Amino acid sequence: MRTTFTQLENFGHSLYAPSYLIQPKSADEIYSAFKLAKKQGLTVTARGAGRSYNDAALNGGGIVLDMSAMNQILDWQPATGVVRCEPGVTLEMLWQKVEPQGWWPPVVSGTMKTTLGGCLGANIHGKNNFKMGT
Repeated sequence: MRTTFTQLENFGHSLYAPSYLIQPKSADEIYSAFKLAKKQGLTVTARGAGRSYNDAALNGGGIVLDMSAMNQILDWQPATGVVRCEPGVTLEMLWQKVEPQGWWPPVVSGTMKTTLGGCLGANIHGKNNFKMGT
């Protein structure tokens, strides 16, 4: 598991934070990152595609888990509409998988580039949530 100390920024390029960046490729690597954080007394923040305009995916002096490498759709059940995937899957990747069978999430964000993990973590609820619910 590679750790890089780097300057991260938000999507709006208005906020910056020096952070230890880790890009896990498995649940085991996430576990290892949390063990490292505990040992070093560091906080941990998950980051999806880094498309947040605020500081949701920044963690000054702490560990940022860039989940974009964990981007596999693990299971798709067209009969029920249930999909199981990793947090780095983008809305675009999900759409490409489910749309051919006539499925589409009732509420989506204003961009297809956000990750599902990022949407959950930042409470991204889309532009039509007032009508469809969240």
